[in-house]
Amino acid sequence: MYPAIDESDLYLACDRVHNNAEPSNYDIFCVHITLAISTNTLMQYDEKRATSATRGLWATARGHLDQIGSENLQERLQALQLLTHYACFNPQDANCVNCGAAATRLCLQLGLHHELSDTTRTRLKLDSTTINHRRRLFWNAYCLEVAIHTVLCRPFIWPKDAFTAKFPDFDTESCPIPHVWRLRYMEAEIFSAMYHPHLARNDQLWKDTFDEWFIGIQNRVDEWLLTTRKSCLTLRLNRPSPRYPTPTRRMQRKTLQSSIALIREFNTIDRMGKLFIIWHAAFFIVESGVCLMASILTELESECTHRGSSYLGNQDVAILICCMKTFPSLLRKLSRRRKQVTPHASALEAVSYLVLEKLEQWSSGDIVWGTDFETLRRDRDNAAPSAHDAGARVALLEAAPKELRGGNSRFASACFRVARNGMGDIEPLIHPDNKYLVKRARLAPFTKERYAQEFAETSKDHFDAAAIEVMFAHSLDTVR
Repeated sequence: MYPAIDESDLYLACDRVHNNAEPSNYDIFCVHITLAISTNTLMQYDEKRATSATRGLWATARGHLDQIGSENLQERLQALQLLTHYACFNPQDANCVNCGAAATRLCLQLGLHHELSDTTRTRLKLDSTTINHRRRLFWNAYCLEVAIHTVLCRPFIWPKDAFTAKFPDFDTESCPIPHVWRLRYMEAEIFSAMYHPHLARNDQLWKDTFDEWFIGIQNRVDEWLLTTRKSCLTLRLNRPSPRYPTPTRRMQRKTLQSSIALIREFNTIDRMGKLFIIWHAAFFIVESGVCLMASILTELESECTHRGSSYLGNQDVAILICCMKTFPSLLRKLSRRRKQVTPHASALEAVSYLVLEKLEQWSSGDIVWGTDFETLRRDRDNAAPSAHDAGARVALLEAAPKELRGGNSRFASACFRVARNGMGDIEPLIHPDNKYLVKRARLAPFTKERYAQEFAETSKDHFDAAAIEVMFAHSLDTVR
């Protein structure tokens, strides 16, 4: 559960709960929510018992949730980060999008996004452990938000001067957290540059030209070693996007290869019984499946026009056919644990059958006619997640300027609509059918007196009244 909570703090909370030594609501929540997260991983051995244990632990944790943070906002922040983590495993219980957003807003209210000056640290007598703790809580919230927005195809761009908090120090070089956080940086950079170019003012994401940035980010992704997430990044970087709506042949080939890699990787994880983070898996299995079908359709249509012009002949057709059969099956399995996946699983299964039929027809040497391609594309597009399912699609305007098609780093004005995010009516952090609801972090600015009154007791172990005063000075403008 690190970095949301230190291992030593979690052990102390376990001791207080186990020995009934006056545990706080926060102690009980942390122990039960971490156990609920952990029991998800036991599904590979006994899914029924693991699910039953998770439900019981979640019910206990949920019962104490509304009593956390009334006097200690650091506890509320850590509880929100743990809740976001749990929601990725069990999206039917909590909304990870809103939990992550609430955690980030709370960081802003506490001023954790700004680095304290040496003078302030000396005056407040804050040691290096306290400073590092502040940094870690902020960066964990920030990276959780990046991960969530990346999966949902939504931009998450902060101006460079919006926060000054330094990267935290870690006790050991073997800690995987910095490695994962570097990935989050690349995710945000790729999605901002490729899918929301109108938000990147004056090409601020690349020093010289788009082409140089593109080559550089490809190399950085190649250096990143974790296979599944690397394939996710490669897919997002090379498939059609608002910044590059007409990919090159090399990009098209990488789109096909990364789609295959993702489907095979998720299938391997599922066969091992370790497909736990179903919220993340559902989005990327749908995306990789749609991109796989789109790549196959594009190449088959190319074959209809100019025989031998596609690169399908260089692919192992047996692997393509296997992947076409695999991803609908994976979605069906996920739909048993998340009902929102069911309509997409049904729609994609129907379309994949038609695409598979064309692929098998081509692989057997028969002539593939081009009359059904437009219908197949329309069915494929309609099967993609809609805004109501938090899978916002980016809608292109009627015409894209030639500068963008050619990969030129200059463009005159915003030429794409902002992605529809379907968040007009924001849902509560805990779904309405549950008994307890978490109040949203306030967005309205506080008066100085109200701030001092409500938050004077915040996190006595890490902040005092003078520190709160400094945080208030830093965060008020941002909260407004």
